[in-house]
Amino acid sequence: MNDDEIFNKKFRENILRLHQARDKRIKPNTDDKILSDINGMMIEALSKAYIVFKKPEYLDLAENAADFIISKMYKDGVLMHRYRQGESEIPGFLDDYAFFASGLLYLYEATFNDIYLNYADDLIKTMIGKYHDKSSGGFYSYLTDLPVRLRESNDNAIPSGFSAALNDIIIESYIHDEYNEIIDNSIRSVASSIKRNPVFLQVH
Repeated sequence: MNDDEIFNKKFRENILRLHQARDKRIKPNTDDKILSDINGMMIEALSKAYIVFKKPEYLDLAENAADFIISKMYKDGVLMHRYRQGESEIPGFLDDYAFFASGLLYLYEATFNDIYLNYADDLIKTMIGKYHDKSSGGFYSYLTDLPVRLRESNDNAIPSGFSAALNDIIIESYIHDEYNEIIDNSIRSVASSIKRNPVFLQVH
């Protein structure tokens, strides 16, 4: 047995011992909630991957996720933020509407199934009604009864709901001309921030 074979044998033995030791520890809790915004980003990524690579398993995953959220988390025109243990809870935030609508738009591009386009259209109309700042342009992040409403336009670890919403509306503007004014006002509302820090504000 040469040195490489001896090393590989000891490595496998040590890995086995490590797994055995870990199995004796109390495992951390699993975060088993389903979120509309995160799934929307996943649906978009899988749809784009299917368009490029034509692997049907990518499309299956995207459609299954979209169909689940539509059937379990979208009720009476309200998108819910979270699903867990058979219950959907918490009315959706800007991120939920923006990212899930974006996922559906790209899923439509991958399938040309009008169902996804129709749901995206409904979500975007609802999103505009709930979150569009008619006075200053742009979008609020949350619904609240407080006199001050939070707006987050900067991208961080993930794109902001603001930029995702704007991206959705730019795509939808090819169908709905009335969205052009919302696009212009939204861009103007963050124009100074774009000039200062363009890397933090990107339409994805």
